[in-house]
Amino acid sequence: MPTVTLKYKDSSEATFTQAYTATHVRGIETPDEVAFRQVKIELLNGTIIDKVWGWRRRIMVRLAAFNNLTNEEFIFRWARSENKYIVTENSVEVYVSLLNPEEFGNEWINENEYGKSYTLLCEERTIQTSEEFNTGYGMDYGEDYGNQL
Repeated sequence: MPTVTLKYKDSSEATFTQAYTATHVRGIETPDEVAFRQVKIELLNGTIIDKVWGWRRRIMVRLAAFNNLTNEEFIFRWARSENKYIVTENSVEVYVSLLNPEEFGNEWINENEYGKSYTLLCEERTIQTSEEFNTGYGMDYGEDYGNQL
């Protein structure tokens, strides 16, 4: 199972990290799902123009079950932080924001409170403006998806 590191900075800019085992990591090194940022313009003659000016990766990380209160407290501090990151085993670091922070919580595996798991649904905070899906990890997806930008 892959390892991910959750990283955050507090208000004094101190950095905290904690590694977790993940059962699923989706969208970090390859853009499995993206959110386009666009402007829709309707001209006086009725023509509609869609101008996509950037995109963000949507990321899902499902952490393996654990029963350590220290790990759980760290996850909540990470979730509350304004400056949070997810770092993969391959050192790909993504600055993220929770998609639904008002619904953040854990799941009990097999209805057991000692087997808690978290699913982190995030969106990259940095807008990508390249016309190619390039994760910076040496993978270029522009040929497959470039015509959608």
